[in-house]
Amino acid sequence: MNRSQWYILTNLALLLFGTIAFYYTTPKFRKSNHTKLISQEKERNFRKEVIILDSLYKKHVAALSSSDQIAIASSDAVLETQFALIKKEYSGQTPPALLASKLIRNYQVRVLLNKHILSRRIDQADEIKRVNSLVSKLEEQNAELKSQNQMIRQVLLSLP
Repeated sequence: MNRSQWYILTNLALLLFGTIAFYYTTPKFRKSNHTKLISQEKERNFRKEVIILDSLYKKHVAALSSSDQIAIASSDAVLETQFALIKKEYSGQTPPALLASKLIRNYQVRVLLNKHILSRRIDQADEIKRVNSLVSKLEEQNAELKSQNQMIRQVLLSLP
């Protein structure tokens, strides 16, 4: 064997030894205690509840856009009931429970945001009505002043 072959063989042996040493000294990275498998049945149930929650949220948004107070109150109550059921079923500090709490908080924030937007739109509509009534009053006053101005001109023209 020549010198380059010894060099390659030595480096390969060192690399192999380093890899084996690294593998045995770091088992905690390969075996995580935090990774717990969730059964497929629980995952399916969670997905079904998320789909139900999403459909209830869409109905709530539709009720908000319709401005029907009874529909808004009933959809809000149904949505809060679903939130309570999910919180009850997924309580604790398990990963599904944490995910469920984040999901519920997300939907609660979205509902509050939609209610805030609706109240702002109602306030804007009231302001538009107020401004329109003010504009119509000013237009009436303008028309009245124009007629008075016309009468004053006629009187001035008729003076000698």
